[in-house]
Amino acid sequence: MHFKTDFRAMKLLCGEREVTPIHPGKVEHRVSVSNAAVRVNDLTYEGFYTFAADAVDPTCGVVTLMLFSEKEPNKSEVKVLSPKLVQKLWDDFAAYRARSPRPSR
Repeated sequence: MHFKTDFRAMKLLCGEREVTPIHPGKVEHRVSVSNAAVRVNDLTYEGFYTFAADAVDPTCGVVTLMLFSEKEPNKSEVKVLSPKLVQKLWDDFAAYRARSPRPSR
């Protein structure tokens, strides 16, 4: 058993605008298990990105995540966030936006 591919990068789009992460990164994830049922000795990378509390909002229109792997670095897996989820994110981070106002985009 082994991992199929490694995480390479992620893009977050607010409409057509790419959102710059505060902290883009990858975290090594190592698995080493050997027993009667399974044998795994592999490592992969997981994405770990931090964005500002106002990175996406309901006025973005379509909010899209694009995930890129090491196996196919020029091809992305695309996930469109539902308007309901975008609104929930916006509402959940209201307190953070109130504490640290940022200049308008």
